[in-house]
Amino acid sequence: SRPSEILKKTILPVVDYQVCRSLYPNETTPDIFCAGEINGFTDVCRLDGGGPAAYSVE
Repeated sequence: SRPSEILKKTILPVVDYQVCRSLYPNETTPDIFCAGEINGFTDVCRLDGGGPAAYSVE
C-alpha cells in the first residue's frame, strides 16, 4: 500500500524500562525509551517503526 498523504499521530504510554528490557532484551539500551500499549491496539503505522517520537516530561 502507499504511504498516507495525511500526517497522523497517536498518544502512547511510556513503558517502564525494566518491562521493555524483559520484552526486547537485545534491542533495549539505556539511551532509548519504549512506548506503546503492551496489551492494546494502538501502534505506529505499518512500516513506520523507528520513526521520530516526541517525549514530554510533566
